[in-house]
Amino acid sequence: VFGSGTQIGTANYVVYSGTGTSVVVSNLLPGVTYHFRVFEFNGSGNAANYITNTAVGNPASRATAAFGLAYDEFDDFGGTGQLTPDKDGGGSGWTNEWSQNFDVQVVSGGNMPPFKCYPRGASSEIVSMSNDGNTHDMRRGFGKRTSGRIYAAYIVNMAAGGVNTFAGLSFFNGTVETGYFGKVYGSSSNVLGVQHGTTNEVRSNYVFGLGSGNDYLVAGMYDFETDTLYAKAYTTNFFAFVDPTAVDQWDVKMTNVVIDAIDSVRLAKQSTGLTYFDEVRVGSTWEQVMITSGVDPNKRLASSLK
Repeated sequence: VFGSGTQIGTANYVVYSGTGTSVVVSNLLPGVTYHFRVFEFNGSGNAANYITNTAVGNPASRATAAFGLAYDEFDDFGGTGQLTPDKDGGGSGWTNEWSQNFDVQVVSGGNMPPFKCYPRGASSEIVSMSNDGNTHDMRRGFGKRTSGRIYAAYIVNMAAGGVNTFAGLSFFNGTVETGYFGKVYGSSSNVLGVQHGTTNEVRSNYVFGLGSGNDYLVAGMYDFETDTLYAKAYTTNFFAFVDPTAVDQWDVKMTNVVIDAIDSVRLAKQSTGLTYFDEVRVGSTWEQVMITSGVDPNKRLASSLK
């Protein structure tokens, strides 16, 4: 794990010491060039002797891939069934598979309606979280993000609401929840909001409808440079073409949100009745997450006319 070994000089870390011939280095940032050098040695501690001569390919430099799109349309489960190690998601851009807490089902024959400017899976499979008082969730990781912006979006339908309920997407850094956007806990009027930590939240005036036909595309963004968390919700009638930042049209935002890194997302709900999620996407730009090419320019501002 890069950064966990002994530091030699400034930001130079030992990543392996042993008799092996290869090593897998983790905890690298996307879009960064790293420099590596191998030293042969014998002895140990203060008595160790190192060969410091260079050779072909030693030292070497390698660039990690830029932060790309991570998505799952839940098209690869192969029918109805519980989320299990052999039925844990497809898509692309992830570093692991979905993990779950309490019962999470994948249901055939229930594809969400199409949303303008948002991709739609080819098959009719969606995620279903059952109607009880437990917190149902599923998490999945991607390349760690520490700068710029990170956008995420998902489709959701909730059967019930109330004060002690929530349903939405969270950003995580390791095991720590760093930000949340969706139906906020503590709101009897079922409004969209953002949350950071256990007590800091900001609510919007956007009210979610409940039950059949009340499907929503919910988008969020965290800006590492301004320490700001945003969220916006859409119905099927509106084009999510324009980045709401460009036209100052996010439904809600929270400032002074300090997040060091984001490396995974969680979809979760509690007490919102039978709740469905579909089409989750995470990227570094609005254009990565949404479909913005080939859209009538006259409709580009429709996303701000809710």
